[in-house]
Amino acid sequence: MYKEDLIEQLYRSHKKFVNYIRTLSFDDYTYSHENLKWAPYQDLEHHKKVLKKLVFALSIPSFVLKLIYGKSNNLSQSYDKTLKLYQIRINDGAKSTREFLPSKTLQAHLEQDCIALISTLEKLLLKVGKLNEHDLDTILLPHPILGTITLREMLYFCKIHVEIHHEICKKNIR
Repeated sequence: MYKEDLIEQLYRSHKKFVNYIRTLSFDDYTYSHENLKWAPYQDLEHHKKVLKKLVFALSIPSFVLKLIYGKSNNLSQSYDKTLKLYQIRINDGAKSTREFLPSKTLQAHLEQDCIALISTLEKLLLKVGKLNEHDLDTILLPHPILGTITLREMLYFCKIHVEIHHEICKKNIR
């Protein structure tokens, strides 16, 4: 997927998730299915943490990232291969790491939370927009479940991730 398409797809998938969240009542927004699953506000917070981490990483000059994590000499995996790898890891029991876990204390402000997620996404997409196709395939970043992956694969993951959580939210509403 080319950079421009990826930027558009990331924006659409996150916007679709946020638009769904905005349709929820406050009770549904804060409802945790049998207290085993995250409430929608926690899913949203989780995604904001993921995106903020990427915004931070892309604030570091690419040559420094390449010094720290190396440089990929291979083409990025396809979207479908990234999806399959993530599904395998999740089916094997992979969970979110502590750094990305949402708060357990209720601090839900539906509209503010939605605005914050989209604002963070827009910051990320601006940074991605300044990079070229080659950068997406050579910059490596650590992923807690997928290992060290290219920036393009990380962006594929972000799209996959928000879509999966969107579906989970829809299933877990009473």
